Formats: sequence, C-alpha cells, structure tokens
Amino acid sequence: MKLLKIFAIGCGGVVVVAVIVVVWVVWFAAPPVAVMTVGPAIRIDTRFLGEYYVAASLIELTGSDGQPVLRATSPTSRCVSDLFVFVAGINDVPSSLSTDSCGVDVPRKSPTFELKGGAGYTFTVVSKNWFGHHREASRSFTLPGA
Repeated sequence: MKLLKIFAIGCGGVVVVAVIVVVWVVWFAAPPVAVMTVGPAIRIDTRFLGEYYVAASLIELTGSDGQPVLRATSPTSRCVSDLFVFVAGINDVPSSLSTDSCGVDVPRKSPTFELKGGAGYTFTVVSKNWFGHHREASRSFTLPGA
C-alpha cells in the first residue's frame, strides 16, 4: 500500500512538471525563426514544427542601419509567416504578406525590394499567443554575395 502511495505521488509530480512545461512553452516561447545559408540565398523558416504557420502582427527585414527594407503589419495578427528566400539583388515581396489582412508598409507601392550582397540584415517576427501575450524573435544574418 505504501509503495502504491509513493508511485501515485511520483506520477502526480510528473504530471505537474509536464503542465508547467506546456504552460511555459505556450506563454513565453518566441515564434520560430531559423536562418540558413543555401548557396547564394538566405532561407528563413518561420513555420512551427516545420509545417504550421505562425500568425504574426509584424514581419520585418531591416538593414544594418536599422531602416526597414521589408515590413508587413497586421493589427489582428493575420500576417502569415512562411518560408522566405532572399538573394542579393531584386527580390519579390512574398505573396503570403500581400493579403487583405496583412499590409505591406515597406516597400510602399512596389512589388519588389533590393538587398545588397555582403550586407547585414535582421529578420524579426512578432506574434501573440492564444492568450494575447506578445512574443518576438529576431535573427541577424549576412547576405551572401558581394
């Protein structure tokens, strides 16, 4: 009987720890942002578990001077994060950012923007979890090419 009681307390402790971990992940974890160099391009994956899109209120690419090169916003967190690929030179504004619920602020009235090879950039995603808690993730990288 004593052994069963110890076992039950141990299982209860495991459940409590599991609940704490889940709450921490849902509340505090930043949105995923993975930056990889693939040949002459930078590949930025912002999908959760490799396949689920994160609803973001801000997706921004800034130059080393802090000025935005690409900026999409949504007051209702409806910008769809995706798999982004950027190269030195002219890039198209990702179609996942040009929707009714997500507005592209920079570049204004242009379907393209330019990135310079060898320059430093920072990619930022801001989202809210299911409870409205603000979460942000940024990754810096240097674009291949010169």
